[in-house]
Amino acid sequence: AAAMVLMLTQGLCQRGQSSARKNFDLQRTLAISRQNWQKNRNTSATGLICNRAHSIGATTKHMETQILSIPTYRVWSREKVLYGPYELPALVTCIRQKRLSAETWIYSDHNGNWNKAGELAELKPLFDPAHAKPGHLASAISGGVNPDILLRIKVLSGLKQDQLQSFVSYMEVLSLETLAVAVKEGERGDAMYLILEGEVRVRVIREGKESILSTLKSGDFFGEISLLDEGPRSADVVANERSTLLKISTTSFAKLRREAPALAEPFLHALSQILVGRLRILNKRYVDSLLMLQTIGTSRAVKL
Repeated sequence: AAAMVLMLTQGLCQRGQSSARKNFDLQRTLAISRQNWQKNRNTSATGLICNRAHSIGATTKHMETQILSIPTYRVWSREKVLYGPYELPALVTCIRQKRLSAETWIYSDHNGNWNKAGELAELKPLFDPAHAKPGHLASAISGGVNPDILLRIKVLSGLKQDQLQSFVSYMEVLSLETLAVAVKEGERGDAMYLILEGEVRVRVIREGKESILSTLKSGDFFGEISLLDEGPRSADVVANERSTLLKISTTSFAKLRREAPALAEPFLHALSQILVGRLRILNKRYVDSLLMLQTIGTSRAVKL
């Protein structure tokens, strides 16, 4: 079963990478067309284009929300109002902004338990005064990654507690300073990275100009394609702030598949689900971009 899921995941990665390239090229064409069109636009055509762009954004956001099933939490406020559900990265942000205290009661939807925020394993390190800034988790968990903290990672959210405990032994913790390059375009890929905290940007540089493809935060991951085919990196990944990553190398992944296939299967299945979601979103964006280009072309023709 693990081998079959691996083959499926590799196929999804290849299709996703191809769709991403097509979508990026089309987005550049669309951006150029829109820049040229803005020089000689009329109100009605502009309104039509903006409406379509707004619709694309709303649809994509809805799809992203529906695709992933990840742990969520609810907050009992001082006003005795229950807020939520929230994903773990949102709670982390609230704590750093001093909007949640260690005494705030948190309900975990995934296990049905109430705990004070300062008692939750995945939040407890954030209340340590010595570790108030991004990047602290690298030292906080250097002695061993707490499996509960791995709930921050979307691709691991479907694993059970005992599976997370085993998965930890195949990982290593990395700390990136601001502007540090995690991976560089063109280099051989030899690992997948899971973002435990912090923020990174995925970029390509063309003709001396940086184009940001996406911004990834706590709970996201990158490098999954290279983990499966060890091919060259398709983009740079740069830290926007101090970040803590979990790394699983191709060597460790091969060892995982060999020694614990029952553990590799749910991980690959979860990865496949996320890749399918990304592929659907890329395809939707690609089609919508084509429709937008057609709209621009039709508007030009009408004006002429």
